Amino acid sequence: MTRGEKRLWILAALWLLLIYSTLYLVRGPIEYLRDRNLLRATVALVFAAAAGWIFLAVRRRRPGWREWTLLVAAAGLYLVGLWWLEQPEERLHLLEYGLLAGLVYSALLERRGFGGRVPAQRAPFSIVVAAAGFTLLAGWIDEGIQHLLPNRHYDLRDVVLNLAAGLLTVGAMHLATAARHRDGGASHFR
Repeated sequence: MTRGEKRLWILAALWLLLIYSTLYLVRGPIEYLRDRNLLRATVALVFAAAAGWIFLAVRRRRPGWREWTLLVAAAGLYLVGLWWLEQPEERLHLLEYGLLAGLVYSALLERRGFGGRVPAQRAPFSIVVAAAGFTLLAGWIDEGIQHLLPNRHYDLRDVVLNLAAGLLTVGAMHLATAARHRDGGASHFR
């Protein structure tokens, strides 16, 4: 296991631990923000911060035009998801499980020797399937824990939402990696 892969697995485990450990506690702050009509604005601010961080991280890599096109399309799909989800706290699933899936996908890429550089060949689709499967299992466990908590309930719709968030993220990452490969590791627009 490389140092990069180990770091990614640790980050994924810590993120999942944070998700699970706040399941009982998060209801209070959400209700506090909702009662003061601040929940939508807070969730929007969290998404804006995440989008800014992603933009800066991607820009640092200097992607080619194909990768930028795919990333803009993925951002559009995220916006559709945000619009479609009515409850602000449901929107957070896109970030929670999108980040988890992205970390797992990156760790699996690192394991297969594709991390941190443009691969000589395209990353196998099985990595997408494995990351999505991990995300599905983690989301299902999340809902199982909620079933046991007095202030939460099991919702199969949330399991599907967690999976959709993971699929959107790893799908975008996989296509961006393929675009980077196709651009030949371009460091500027062609």
